[in-house]
Amino acid sequence: MARIKEGRAELHTTVDADLLKQIKLLAVEKDMKYGHLIEEGMKMVLEKYGKLSDLREG
Repeated sequence: MARIKEGRAELHTTVDADLLKQIKLLAVEKDMKYGHLIEEGMKMVLEKYGKLSDLREG
């Protein structure tokens, strides 16, 4: 079984194949992990809808 770092969660879902391909290509271009770009996008959605908060704060 894979180890998951504290504060991290696995995400298993289906997404648009072309969007994922573009994200992966961008990650290679920027020398980043594509998961980082996906997380950045998730944060942007929460900011857009005013729902972003740091859940790790007490």
